[in-house]
Amino acid sequence: MGDTEVSMEDIAQDVELKQWELNNQSRTEPVKYAPGDEGYGPEFCVNDDCGSEMPAARRAHGFRVCVGCKSIEEERGKHLRRY
Repeated sequence: MGDTEVSMEDIAQDVELKQWELNNQSRTEPVKYAPGDEGYGPEFCVNDDCGSEMPAARRAHGFRVCVGCKSIEEERGKHLRRY
């Protein structure tokens, strides 16, 4: 190897260092909600066909779809299940 060539290990270490710095940089703004807080989950159901308002209890647990949409989703899953 010549003096100007960089080994694969050096490149890998540089990449890992950049990823570590990116993952450990300071947040620009404080976290507003944490799991269990009233406003933690989305305000409205994320299902494109629905968009209904999410109950506070479901939001606090971080659910992304309303009860009706989740029931439909589970019903569809029953037909695709293998035994």
